[in-house]
Amino acid sequence: MANKKRPLTTPFYLFLINGITLCCGFIFVIIISLHTLEQTAISQTEQNLRTFAYSIKQLLQNQQQSLTMELQPAGSLVSIDQFVKQTASHDPGFRISVIRDDGTVVGDSDTDVGSLENHLDRKEVVEALAGREGSTIRVSSVYHTLQVYYAIPFTFQGQQMALRLSIPMQRSVFFSSSLRRDSILSTALVLAAILMVTFVIAAKILHPLKELKETARQYEAGNFNYQPEVSSPREFVELAEDISSMGSTIQQNIQDISRRRDEFQAVFSSITEALIVFDSSLRVKRMNGAARTIFPTGDQLESEGTSLVTVVRNTDIINFVQVIVGDDLVEQERPELETQILQPELHQDSQHSARSVLVQCVKIQDTHAAAFPHYKPSSYLLVISDISRLKRLERVRKDFVANVSHELKTPVTAITGFIETLQDGAIDDQATARHFLDIMAQQSSRLNNIIDDLLTLSQLEQAGTQLETQQVSLMDIATDVLAAHHHLAQQKDISMACDFFPADDAIQLQANPGLLSQALGNIVNNSVKYCPSGSEVHIAARRFQDQDGNPRVRIVVEDTGNGIPVEYQKRIFERFYRIDKGRSRETGGTGLGLSIVHHIIQLHGGTIQACNRQDGQKGACFEIDLPGL
Repeated sequence: MANKKRPLTTPFYLFLINGITLCCGFIFVIIISLHTLEQTAISQTEQNLRTFAYSIKQLLQNQQQSLTMELQPAGSLVSIDQFVKQTASHDPGFRISVIRDDGTVVGDSDTDVGSLENHLDRKEVVEALAGREGSTIRVSSVYHTLQVYYAIPFTFQGQQMALRLSIPMQRSVFFSSSLRRDSILSTALVLAAILMVTFVIAAKILHPLKELKETARQYEAGNFNYQPEVSSPREFVELAEDISSMGSTIQQNIQDISRRRDEFQAVFSSITEALIVFDSSLRVKRMNGAARTIFPTGDQLESEGTSLVTVVRNTDIINFVQVIVGDDLVEQERPELETQILQPELHQDSQHSARSVLVQCVKIQDTHAAAFPHYKPSSYLLVISDISRLKRLERVRKDFVANVSHELKTPVTAITGFIETLQDGAIDDQATARHFLDIMAQQSSRLNNIIDDLLTLSQLEQAGTQLETQQVSLMDIATDVLAAHHHLAQQKDISMACDFFPADDAIQLQANPGLLSQALGNIVNNSVKYCPSGSEVHIAARRFQDQDGNPRVRIVVEDTGNGIPVEYQKRIFERFYRIDKGRSRETGGTGLGLSIVHHIIQLHGGTIQACNRQDGQKGACFEIDLPGL
């Protein structure tokens, strides 16, 4: 078997890299040297400006008698501005400026002093006016080039002033010579040669690195079957083999994690309780669908770092959670909190604007807990169970039992009392006995009506109730309902009418004709019974489309009676709920009629509500929305 060629080792390549590093260090030294030379040139330029400044200062002080700070016409006196212009006329690049202590430029060799702004904001001027020499390098507001400025203080005619000289940076000793250009050119040639060598070396070294990088990219894309092809150096070959083995292990781990994640996600999402995972800093990590239903703001706010306080917005729950996170109750058995979550967007009435919830908070144990007994868990699970329906059902059950007992007890008590009266001898008085028997018959009829309505409600509330529907004419049903109540309405001088819009529209519905007639009949019956004489009962219907464009039918039943107060309009459909209990019993009502109407309309896929009349007149109004054809 032929001997396999051994790949080159990493030290060989490191030797080359060290050579490159030395070259880079040489370039760095060149750069530092150039920078130092530049600073030296700047310092020399400032020193030259200082020498020139003191020379000009001496000239100005010697000529004080023949100079003035103000511009003068031709005469014996020369202004400072004219003097400095004459002094610097031999060198246009050399600028001289004289500034008073208020920042006004009274002399400038290059520019009209009237066009110059106040110089009190110049650093070198401020230093000179303070009695010190000052220098700076900045872009000139006149020439828009980099200038070296040097200013010294001097006294002219008893006033403290500043004498400032400047020269373009390009005219300094450093920039005027070809030293910088030659140095940069030489460095560039050396650097080019080094880069050529580096390119050849890097091409050899980076080839396996590129292959390993491609392997990482393939792994990132999920292709863990990719095998890196690396032949040298030896260390990279071994690394490639290890990475290939690691890829197989990662692929197996990802498959296991994906399977467990899918199982967890399915369980997490399908649980009906609201689940919120958060850390010890009360930052939300995850919420399930039930939590977003209870806390709608979670849809907009849930992200890494979102505060649990922002999502939950309930002081009781936050205080409860803080106690658990603080480990005050860690050793106890899953403490619970029963509270309410206000949600005014659900309903307008306060009765249904809150959810009753049962809250539990548990810590999520991880692998660190076993190794470190005092380790504080980083994640917690908040479990919120919506018990509003259970509470509501319990309240309804209690109310129903109490109301049924009361409603049944009234006629039974009356019947029992009259029986006892008859047994005590009233039966011998035929007129009295007949009167008592009539009342007993009336109470028996009322008792029978209550039982019939309870049976009807029981049938309507049965889960999975399927309606036998057919296409019916709403006009025919409304006409039959009004006809059935015509005699009772005539006795109270109540007029009834039916109005469809448009008038010739034969509105058809897919409904159970018997139940729909019963629903409309119960509403009309209430209007006739409770409205005073001379009132009106009106049924109107029209077609419309909902927000999704589906056909709907709206039926409005209204009267001109006393109406339903706003505070009772939400509860009028509850079983046995009465606005005026005494008057309702006098008319023979069972208190279940509107509750039956509500269930019938719901079974037809519609809605019903009690409201005020649209025309603003006094009276009751019921709006029924049903699916149309």
